[in-house]
Amino acid sequence: MDDDPILTQVTQIPLTGDLDNARGNDKVFNAILEQSFKSLVSEVQLDGHDAYVTIPDYWAHHDFTAVDLGMGADDAWDFILWQKDQRLGEKGLDYLTYAESIQDNIKHVLHLPTLLISDIKLSISEYGAEPVWLGTESMVFTGSTNRTFGVISDAGTGYDLFVIKSKKLYAGSIRFLKGKWKVSKSFGFKSDLEKILSIHKNAPRKHLSPVYTLDKLSVKKQEHWSNNKLQFIKPFNNASIENAGDLEKMPYHLVAIQSMLIDDKFTGSGMNLFSAAGLIEKIEVPQVAEEKVDKIDPTQRDKKETKKQQKKKKRKPVDLQNVIVFITTAIIVLSFAMSVYLKMDEKKSIPKIHEQDQQSATTAQSSITDFLQLKGYPQQLIEIIQYSRSIMNGVRYVFETFPYNNVTFLSVSERDMQLEIVNGEELGADLTPLGAMVNYNVQGIDCCGGFKHFYDFLLPITTEMIANDIDDTESLQAALSNLDIQVERLQSIDRGKFTQIPYVLKASSEEKMKAVFSALLKLDDNIAIRKAVVKTDPETGDSQSVFYISVFERKGD
Repeated sequence: MDDDPILTQVTQIPLTGDLDNARGNDKVFNAILEQSFKSLVSEVQLDGHDAYVTIPDYWAHHDFTAVDLGMGADDAWDFILWQKDQRLGEKGLDYLTYAESIQDNIKHVLHLPTLLISDIKLSISEYGAEPVWLGTESMVFTGSTNRTFGVISDAGTGYDLFVIKSKKLYAGSIRFLKGKWKVSKSFGFKSDLEKILSIHKNAPRKHLSPVYTLDKLSVKKQEHWSNNKLQFIKPFNNASIENAGDLEKMPYHLVAIQSMLIDDKFTGSGMNLFSAAGLIEKIEVPQVAEEKVDKIDPTQRDKKETKKQQKKKKRKPVDLQNVIVFITTAIIVLSFAMSVYLKMDEKKSIPKIHEQDQQSATTAQSSITDFLQLKGYPQQLIEIIQYSRSIMNGVRYVFETFPYNNVTFLSVSERDMQLEIVNGEELGADLTPLGAMVNYNVQGIDCCGGFKHFYDFLLPITTEMIANDIDDTESLQAALSNLDIQVERLQSIDRGKFTQIPYVLKASSEEKMKAVFSALLKLDDNIAIRKAVVKTDPETGDSQSVFYISVFERKGD
C-alpha cells in the first residue's frame, strides 16, 4: 500500500463581509466568521477530524526581542508585555501575546487579535473538529533550522525576501537594478541582506541557495535568480492528489504557502496559539547561572509534552480520515514588519566606541556639548550627558558616525534618548552599538511632503529611578499650564509593578517645544519621554511638536 498521504479536497470559501472593517464590532465580526464556517461545513466534513489553521500576517504584529541571558522567565515576560504596551498602546488590550525562543536570547514575539483567534478556535470546536495551529503565513520561515534558503514573493518591480541563514532570519524588500541588488527596506539591517545577495569572489554563484518562490514569475524575473537554484513550490508535493483540477483553480501564492506549512523540509514555528492556558504561551528562558539547579515544574513538564504531541499532530498525514482545512481571511503578498530589539549590558564597553585617554574624552565631550548648545537645546538637557556614561557614549557615537545636519536630538534623559536621523537607511551606519536597549523603529512619517525616519533608543527604567512619590496628573498639567500646549491623557496601562499613564503633548512652535522639554526634564524622576516628533509646514513654516510621554505611578508601598 502506498504510504503517501492523500489530498481528497481543496475548497475556497469567500468571506461574506470585510473582517477588517468589522474590527471593534464584535457582533458583525462574529456573524461574518459564523456564516463562513457554515459554508465551510457544507463543503467539508469537519466533525471528528483535525482542522489545521493558518492566517495571513496582515492580522499579526511580529517583533524580535532580545532579553538578558540572566533574566528569569517572569521578568522576561514582563519585559515583553512592557514593549507591547509601548508599541500598541490602548490597542494592546485587544491582542493576545505569544513568545518563543528562536536563537540564543532572541525571542519571536507575536501579537494577534483576541477576537479572531478565540472565534476561530471556538467555531472549529463547535463543529466537532480539533483546531491545530500552523501559524501565520510567515511563521513557516521562523523555525530554527540549519538549512540556508530564501523565500521570495513578487512585489511589483521587486520582491519581498525572507532568508534563513545559520538559524537567523533576515527579511526585507529588494530590487534588481543594473545588475545589482538594492535593498529598499529591511526588517533588520540592510547591510546584512546586501552581503547575502552579493556575489562571492571565489564562487560562480551567490551565497543564497536555494530560493523558493511563492508566486509565478515572468521569464525576466526568473533570470534574476538563475544563480540561486530558483525553485517553484509544487503544490502538496508530498501528497497524492485525487483531483488536481481543484488546485489549478486556487491562487498559486495561497496554495504555495499552505504546501510549505505542512512540508517537513520547513521546520516552521513551534508556537501553538490554540494552547489551553488562556491562549497565552510564555517563553522558556535558559538558565545561565551555573550555581542554579533547574527545578522542573510538573505543569511545565506536561506543557512540554503537550507541545511535542501538538508538533506531531502538525505533521499528521492528509488522508480521507484527516481533512486539512485552511482558514484564510485574505489573499495577500507575504510580508510582515519586524522591530528589532537589541539589549546590551550598559556596563560593557560599546562596540565601535573605543576608550580614549582623558584628554581625548574631554575634547569629544566638549565638541558634543558645543554642538548641542549650537542647536539651542536647554542647558539641563546638555548637563545630563555629562554624568550618564551610556548617553555620553551614545551621543558620541551618533556625533562621530552621522553628518551633523542629518541628526536631530529629540529627547535625552538619564534613561532614554530619541533622535531623528534623516535618510538614516541610506547612510548605512550600524546602529547596534547605541544604548543599553535599542528599540529600532524605522517609521515613514508623512510630513512636509516627504518621509523622515525616526529611531528611538530607550534605556531601561530601573525601580530606583521611579521609587519616589509620583506626581499625579493634575501636577503634570499644572507644571505645563503656562506653556499654552494641548495635553491629551490616554488610557492607563496597568501592567507590571507600576501604572503607566500615557500622554500626548502638542506644542505649536519650536520655542514652546524647548520650554516643554525643560519642564519635562524637571519631572524626570516621574516621566519617560517616549517619542517627540516635529512637523513643519513647508509653505508657512509653522511647526508643531508632538511629545509622547508616560507618567509612572507606584502601586502600593
